[in-house]
Amino acid sequence: MSSKQSQEPDAGPSAVPEENGAVSWRSRLVNLDRRVKTAIVLAADAFAFAFGLYLSLAIRYVAVDVPFNDRLTWVYVMLPIAGVATFWLSGLYRYLIRSMSARVIVLCAVGVLGTDALLVLSTYLDTHILLPRSVPFIYPLVVFVLVGGTRLFLRAVYLALLPFGENQERALIYGAGLVGTQLAMALKNTSEYRILGFLDDDPVLQRTRQAGLRVYPPSKLDEIAEQRAIDTLLVSSRSIINGRQSVLMKASGTLGMRVKIAPSILDFLSDDTAADAMPPLRLEDLLGRQPVNPIPDLIGKNIEGQTILVTGAAGSIGSEICRQVLDAKPACLIAFEVSEYGLYTLDQELRPRLPEGCELLCCLGSVQDRARIRQLMRSRDVTVVYHAAAYKHVPLVEANALAGVANNVFGTQVVAEEAVAAPSVRHFVLVSTDKAVRPTNVMGASKRMAELVIQNLGEQQTARVKDGKEDTTTLSLVRFGNVLGSSGSVVPLFRRQIEEGGPVTVTDRNVTRYFMTISEAAELVLQAGFLAKGGEVFVLDMGQPVKLMNLAVMMIQLSGRSVRNPEDPLSTSESANGDAGNWQGRSNLALSSNSIEIREVGLRPGEKLYEELLIGRDVSKTIHSKIMMATESRLERDELHALLKGLREAIDAGDEAKTVELLREPTELNRNVLS
Repeated sequence: MSSKQSQEPDAGPSAVPEENGAVSWRSRLVNLDRRVKTAIVLAADAFAFAFGLYLSLAIRYVAVDVPFNDRLTWVYVMLPIAGVATFWLSGLYRYLIRSMSARVIVLCAVGVLGTDALLVLSTYLDTHILLPRSVPFIYPLVVFVLVGGTRLFLRAVYLALLPFGENQERALIYGAGLVGTQLAMALKNTSEYRILGFLDDDPVLQRTRQAGLRVYPPSKLDEIAEQRAIDTLLVSSRSIINGRQSVLMKASGTLGMRVKIAPSILDFLSDDTAADAMPPLRLEDLLGRQPVNPIPDLIGKNIEGQTILVTGAAGSIGSEICRQVLDAKPACLIAFEVSEYGLYTLDQELRPRLPEGCELLCCLGSVQDRARIRQLMRSRDVTVVYHAAAYKHVPLVEANALAGVANNVFGTQVVAEEAVAAPSVRHFVLVSTDKAVRPTNVMGASKRMAELVIQNLGEQQTARVKDGKEDTTTLSLVRFGNVLGSSGSVVPLFRRQIEEGGPVTVTDRNVTRYFMTISEAAELVLQAGFLAKGGEVFVLDMGQPVKLMNLAVMMIQLSGRSVRNPEDPLSTSESANGDAGNWQGRSNLALSSNSIEIREVGLRPGEKLYEELLIGRDVSKTIHSKIMMATESRLERDELHALLKGLREAIDAGDEAKTVELLREPTELNRNVLS
């Protein structure tokens, strides 16, 4: 496929040249408003129900001049109203004229038979109508032919008016099974796409024809794309993406094709905008994570009507927690944030989407301000606290250790202790990170200390429950890895570097990280908090770790570009999470002006090649398939208090070396090495 083709903008019906009067006229008719099209079909059906009665009588009497009396007048009026109403209630008008599927035929038949039953009932209730007994048997056949014939006629007109030609995208469909063939048949009746074949991994289907189209193996994609000038690859279902990332990346990157996800066949047949609205392939799709539906009771019944406090509310995770909390209809959401601009932006976003009866409070302040936290919790009767506030950028915290430890450790301690002391707070959840497991940097070690604080307080609260105390707070922590698109993620950095033409910088080709989407992480945090009994460590199932080198490759190819790294290139033939090899056709890539270099820059201070989610191996399942519960070592209360006291004194004295040294103590208990 030529580079010119790959750079052409999307073209649809609206892109038809206006100077060609006939083509423009056809395009306007094809793109009539959906309501206008429905009105035309509805009017045709109404006519069919009325005219069908006349034809039935004409057939019965074998004459054009059929008997008529005043009693028949209301029957001629009633039948179209009843028939159209039946079609409308059955949902028939949601299907497009281009769709003559089996379901459409069944709905037509049901509607016609229902109207015929009404005709029989009318003749029974009013004997003066004087309809021959054979008419109710003739009527449904005649009307079914009229209704179906009208649809076939309008469909033929629609297809004749389609502006076929150079404005259509030449496409292949990935997946030649039932869903793929249904999609191909539906797309044959659109002006947007010209389907030229299928790709499928099944050897049985390869070299056969499905829906009249050839099925090719994915290995032939280069050849087919060049021979048939393919513009677009349509993925028939999201479920087939996993395991096929390398082919999809190759299509998007090296071959410059548009890769889109097809809607469900029902959506397509009932929505004339579905062909235009096919979403492009996303980075989230290539990571191979399967969505898991939340357990409604874990969120709804615990948040609805409650007062929720979210610290670090303007951050990536904090803001998404706020959005999902609002969806559960709390009585009040308190967004607590130290960044004025971040809080202003969040307020502007959340206020228009407030559910009825919900109050939104956007509060500026630091989590280290005990008086401020105490006043908020007690004056507003907070019931649930999500503590997402943290300094999390590894190099910045490494360079500002005192501020990082003060915020991450003592900020967490302040909020947690005030939550325990407040009579209304029932749940406290700490949002933690995989960098807290065997940390090699100040940020990870400070988050591990924060975890130890929560575990210790949670254990104390559990003891109170055993003693019969009812005014207790359930504390827990949720640990997970990197979040796609968050402020601390490499994704925004890679995206900016790609937009600037490169190079894309990777610290080390062997660095691996766990990833999940922001919405999935926040949703699991909300649910995990209500699984807790006290002091638990919840770990989110992050799937398989991803090499950052391969993540960079995915993002470059999704942008429609190729990778140039002639000294030590990767291989597009490997899967997204596979090992690096040799690029196929590397000389061509190296010479391409549309290619981007991937450059290794070395690990930063405190950075690890890989991250972990668990300190020990004592892990158990919960009622949620993506949330695990880990039992991990803790510090004794006196030992923790002594350590916190020493850290406080070192920070107050400005002694960074002493602060880092003290952070090693709980780290060494877990065989960690803090550099």
